[in-house]
Amino acid sequence: MDDKELWPHYLKSVKRLKHQEIFIPQKSKKLRKNLSDKLDDFDQYVCSSQKISLDLHKLTQDQAYQQLRQFILSSYDCNKRELIIITGKSGILKQEVPRWLDNEPISSIILEIREASLRDGGSGALKLYLKKKK
Repeated sequence: MDDKELWPHYLKSVKRLKHQEIFIPQKSKKLRKNLSDKLDDFDQYVCSSQKISLDLHKLTQDQAYQQLRQFILSSYDCNKRELIIITGKSGILKQEVPRWLDNEPISSIILEIREASLRDGGSGALKLYLKKKK
């Protein structure tokens, strides 16, 4: 079979994620202009979710850094201990995110960083373990 014939079969096997399991930031002018308003909504989202992930696809470096920083700090404030950061398997964010995680204040609350399991994104994602909040 060629790709066009295989694609419909593949789509039948795809399992949709529940909306509350993953946060996908929106790339828009409104996001750039009203980032602080969006981050307030973001804090509420992080605190109400059980398993939380952040998908950085299609964001600029500046947007990705702001989202990542706020996501981690909000997660820590809400006593979340395990996070998934989806960077993609290649590209600038795959290179930059580990560097960003090594900067204060983020680095001081991270206990461990691992490549995510295949189920959580494999080489295109990182699994972060945060320290307990004091």
